[in-house]
Amino acid sequence: MTRPGPPARGPSSTDRITVAGRAIVAAWLLLYAIAFVRPLRNDPALPARALALLGAGAEGRRSIVYGPELHRFLSFCKEKLPDAATYALAGIDRSSIDWPRAIYLLYPARPAAHPRFILVYRNRGLSVDGASLFAALDDESFILRTPDERAGSGMGSR
Repeated sequence: MTRPGPPARGPSSTDRITVAGRAIVAAWLLLYAIAFVRPLRNDPALPARALALLGAGAEGRRSIVYGPELHRFLSFCKEKLPDAATYALAGIDRSSIDWPRAIYLLYPARPAAHPRFILVYRNRGLSVDGASLFAALDDESFILRTPDERAGSGMGSR
């Protein structure tokens, strides 16, 4: 009876990387480098802005992203509005990215069809019948309080 031979040798970690493996790694590194270089070529100020975002605190990052004027207005509104208030935004386009940013920052106050407050952003000429000035940031940005009895403390219908 003959004895079986030694088992077949599997791949070992000391084997050299194949030519195809080297080509794949080189292509991956090239694409990775292009992904970093392309944005820098298109926008040379990108590293400075990225460093500013990294170095800023939460409010500083919001100010950079929202824009200093809008952030100042929304922070003012957040400070002045009661937590359960209902509001309407005037001066911020509903299709703008600033609309959901405002809704997010002003939470737990919420937008409503019959608001208790109207937040006016950069719109000096806006007037609402029976509304009175609640707080003013400047001549163009302010908060109006509506006399509408349907508007409640935030617990009413939406």
